[in-house]
Formats: sequence, structure tokens, C-alpha cells
Amino acid sequence: MSTETILKSIGYPEPDLPESIEPVESATLYDHARKNKIGSLYVKSLDESSQINKLTKQWKNREDFQERTKQTLNRFPETIPSHIEYAVVKSGYPWVDSKDIDLVLFEDNLEEFEDYLLNEGYEFCGRSPTSFDVIDPVTNIQLDIQSGFSLQRVIYFDKRTVQDGVERRAPYGTAVPILEKPDDLALIVIHSITEQMYILKEFYTAVAMLESFSRNQFERFLNIVAENNIESACRSFFTITWELCRQVFDRIPPYLRETLNRVGLSKQEQMTFRSSNLKTPHKYTSATGVRTIAEKMRNSLFRRSLASQVPRLVHPATAYYIFSQIVTRREREHYVHDTSDMGEA
Repeated sequence: MSTETILKSIGYPEPDLPESIEPVESATLYDHARKNKIGSLYVKSLDESSQINKLTKQWKNREDFQERTKQTLNRFPETIPSHIEYAVVKSGYPWVDSKDIDLVLFEDNLEEFEDYLLNEGYEFCGRSPTSFDVIDPVTNIQLDIQSGFSLQRVIYFDKRTVQDGVERRAPYGTAVPILEKPDDLALIVIHSITEQMYILKEFYTAVAMLESFSRNQFERFLNIVAENNIESACRSFFTITWELCRQVFDRIPPYLRETLNRVGLSKQEQMTFRSSNLKTPHKYTSATGVRTIAEKMRNSLFRRSLASQVPRLVHPATAYYIFSQIVTRREREHYVHDTSDMGEA
């Protein structure tokens, strides 16, 4: 089973536990890990266990990517003006793979910041109504800068609920503003549903956060979930997390059981995941999407933003783009953008 073998090759995401790693080197497993955005974690574990032979090229590729990501974050204090109020979001677990670094701006200065970065030599590579993407000219790492958490103009997560949850952390040596773990976990959960896919990157991030939470942090997480009306999203997300913890590691992290007691267990998601033999990436059922949207309709900000989007659907180009995105997300097997190092060995 690919998912179980990959997870056991990397180990449970709690460094203080006794070693329980069972490394297996395989190009097929590497590709599977990359599709789950944990390719770096996989080859790093093989290297640390002195079990890497065939995948040395992939290991060098991931080392280079992680080093460039580190340099990009460490450049923020010198490249982002001090008056820009921002936070790094979905920062996740060390050594996971992300196609870009996500930033949210708390003030309405998206256009100003875009102009500034382009004048500083950043390469423009995309724009939406509430975000733009640029590439760092030094490291070639992409930045996704958002004025809010939305699909087109439909806001699925209210940034105001996490604005007071920003702390300065130094994951690579230089302190930058990063969302606190409870806030970030709530955002990661709903983002997983909007992508319509659960990946092992999210498993490692979620479990590591639950393992580290204090009681106050856990209560803050639940409050943010309630404020954003994403209990249904949590139900499906943590059902998959529960299955992987129990079946692969026979360990349930602190607060996972209590979370499911609060939001419930998704029997349908559980049955679908089990029937696939724990296949990942896991595509959420259509029912999860429907229930999530139905619950979000209780959120006034979501309703207002949805109402503002509806008139734009009369424009054929906008309607086609939104429809094509929905279809693409339902049909794709993964959302890795750079696959140049996959399928090589």
C-alpha cells in the first residue's frame, strides 16, 4: 500500500517519539510522495536512514528546492516594506513541498504591493480579483499574495478572525510574521476542501499541530472554526486524519478525538477512504462539498461575497472559468505544478 509505506518510511510527525521508521526506497513511492507534496520529507528520511541509493538525484533536487524556499523567507525583511501588514500562511510542516509561499495582506494595499514588487524585479506570473503571483528574482520561488481567502470573489475564510493571531517566528533563522498554529490549522482545513483533495502534506501539518497544542490553542482553533462556519469541512478533513493515524500508526494525537466529538465523524468519507485502501491524494466526496457550502451559507460574509459574484456569472468568460476550475479540481489526480523530477528513476 503506497500511502502506508510512505508514511512508515517517514515516520509519525512527533520527533520526541521513539524511532519507528521503516524506510523503503522506490521511485514509484517518490512520485507518490511528490503528488502528496511530501517528496522532500520522503527522500530526507531515506538519507538520514542511510537508505538512499537510486534516488540521489531526486534528493539533490529537493535539497535545492528547500534551500531556495529558506532563502526566500529570509529575504522578506529586506524586500517587504515595513508598513505592509502581512502574514505567511499555510506554512505547514518543515520540509513539505509547496509550489509557492502564501502571504495574506491585512490592509487594502494589494495593487500598491504588486507595483512595488514588480519595480523591485519580481516577475509577474498571474492575477485574480483578490491575489497576484510573482516569482522571486533571486531564488525563483513563487509568492502568492492575497488580500483575502477567496475563490474569485467568494470569501471562504474571514481574515479578520485571524488578524490578531500573527506572531513572529524564525523557521529558517530570520523572524517573519506567521499565523499562529490554531489559526493556520483552521485555514488549512478549509483550503483542503476548496482544493477538493486531502494530501499527506496536510496530514503531517495537522497531526504535528495537534501534538503541540496547548489547551488554550485548541480552544482558539475551535473558536475560529465556529466563527468561519467550517465544522463540516473539519468533519471530513479530520475523519481522513483519524483513519491514517489509527490504521498506519495506531496512535491518536491529542485533541483529535475531541475534535471529532465536537464536529462529528463523516461516515461517507470514512467508507470512501477505506474502500480505496487509504489511497492518497484522497478526493473528497461530492457530499462534503455540498455540506460545506450549505454550512457556509450561515456566514454573512460568505453570503455577501457570493451575492457579489453572481452577477458576474452572466459574463461568458467568467462563467466558463469558474465552471472549468470546478471540473478540473474534480478530475485531477494531484495539483503538483513542477513534475520535472518525477518518473525519472
